[in-house]
Amino acid sequence: MEKLIKLSYINDLERKLNAENDFIQVLIGPRQVSKTNSILDLMDKKYGSKFLYFSADRVFSTSLEWLREVWTHIEF
Repeated sequence: MEKLIKLSYINDLERKLNAENDFIQVLIGPRQVSKTNSILDLMDKKYGSKFLYFSADRVFSTSLEWLREVWTHIEF
C-alpha cells in the first residue's frame, strides 16, 4: 500500500474532528488532489469502520434530493 502524504487540510480536519462538537464536516476542493484517499485514511484510523462517507462526485443536479437521500442514513 502506498504511503499517503498528509495534506495540510487533513490536519485541520483532524483537529475539528477531535473538538467537542457534532458538526458534519464537508471537504471540497479541486479534482485529483487526494481528498478521497486522505479522508478515508484519516477516518479509518480514527473510527475504524464506524463512519459514513458520501461522495457528491456524481451529483449533477442542484436538487436537494441527493442530500435528502443521504440524510436518511444518518443516526443521531
